[in-house]
Amino acid sequence: MRQLARARVTRSLTVVALLATLTAGAVLSGASPAGAATSFKLPFRCGETWKASTYRGHSSNSVDWNRSGEDRGYPVLASAAGTFRRGNTANGEVLIDHGGGWKTFYAHMTNIPSNLNGQRVGAGTEIGKVGMVGNATAPHLHYAQLYNGVRQPVAIDGRGISYSGTYKSTNGCSTPPPARPTTFEGNASSRLYVTSNGQEVRLQVCANNLPGQTVNVDFRRPSAAGYGPRAWSYSKTATSRCVEFGDMEGPGSVFRGVTYTSRAALNQGPSTGWSGSGCYVATGHRGLCDQVRY
Repeated sequence: MRQLARARVTRSLTVVALLATLTAGAVLSGASPAGAATSFKLPFRCGETWKASTYRGHSSNSVDWNRSGEDRGYPVLASAAGTFRRGNTANGEVLIDHGGGWKTFYAHMTNIPSNLNGQRVGAGTEIGKVGMVGNATAPHLHYAQLYNGVRQPVAIDGRGISYSGTYKSTNGCSTPPPARPTTFEGNASSRLYVTSNGQEVRLQVCANNLPGQTVNVDFRRPSAAGYGPRAWSYSKTATSRCVEFGDMEGPGSVFRGVTYTSRAALNQGPSTGWSGSGCYVATGHRGLCDQVRY
């Protein structure tokens, strides 16, 4: 019985030690109690890289941010939009209320704007500068995320962070433009044809999602009448569901007995491997191919 009790105590101590190690060290990856309530940004300027750290006895789930070299004076930015509240001045504190029970906490800062107290601030607003005000032995930013007054595992850009990780800020970075479509959708078709006077080879490309998009086309002609093979490439931004390309051969009559081919792509270059009337299906709607013989 005494040996069994000793084994239970040893096992319990091991579990306690493991929990302490996790709390003090490696990863803050727990989900927030209300899900992804707010996608908080790193509280620093776009493109800056900062290292997270903590220590045993540090405020639960809080993180200290540092850069390599001198940290003092770097701007601190709001992680998300919310209401600015000035905290303990002697400790350089700011609390931002983001609503829904969420707040972010910043400490040891200098140059805290006095006119922001009680005001609504946007994500990326400068709320102070990194310092060592109050209970700090070196310049750094003390940072925490709270839900209903309880400090939560810190998440940046919607993902839990590591207490020893290095992170690049996206705060204040311009939003990338939405991805442009690369497939022709909605009654898509291409028609390569020779005009009735035999003077031009023209191509018409149609699809419901063309307006505002760039159509890139590639035309080819084999050798003809002593002239070598030719290839042409054109681009047009569509203003309606159809866009027209013409005069591919240039001034003069179209060569008789010659097969002209075309390939069209949306917001990308057409592949030379695309061919035949079935290329629309074969390319997953990325290509429209046609040919005409005069």
